[in-house]
Amino acid sequence: MAQFTVNNAAFTPSTSQDNWALDTNGTTAIGKVKIFSWGGNLNTATSYRTRWYRPSTIGSGTFTALVTQGGNPAATAVVRAGTFATALTPPTEPAGLFEMAWNAFGGGGTIVLPIGGEWLVYGNAATTIAGQIGCRNAAGVDASGSSYSCTWEE
Repeated sequence: MAQFTVNNAAFTPSTSQDNWALDTNGTTAIGKVKIFSWGGNLNTATSYRTRWYRPSTIGSGTFTALVTQGGNPAATAVVRAGTFATALTPPTEPAGLFEMAWNAFGGGGTIVLPIGGEWLVYGNAATTIAGQIGCRNAAGVDASGSSYSCTWEE
């Protein structure tokens, strides 16, 4: 299986738009999130809180892709990563896959999901929430203050 990574770095996050969303792009693809990370580079202590989740309502409209890098140059990703004009709707807190409060003054982390415990995106994103996973800040929106990445396998 091929692995792909997307990074959204040094941008201005929003509490109403995703840092990134994985989407099966209307296919019957299956992707497994293996690693995700977050980090800050502010020069003052600022509280951030980031959520990773399956949406209660899927994202739609214009899709803006983020640059995806592949571990195998001969493979092309079927699952896509980016943002939607109409963002995913996160479930009511505290529901979600993972949430972390952190300090954007050099704070951050990486989570490597265990074998068999990866988060799956699968099916047709146009008809099911299982086809999307989102990453969004619940707090913290400083310009160029944070970065977020995701590595998945398909």
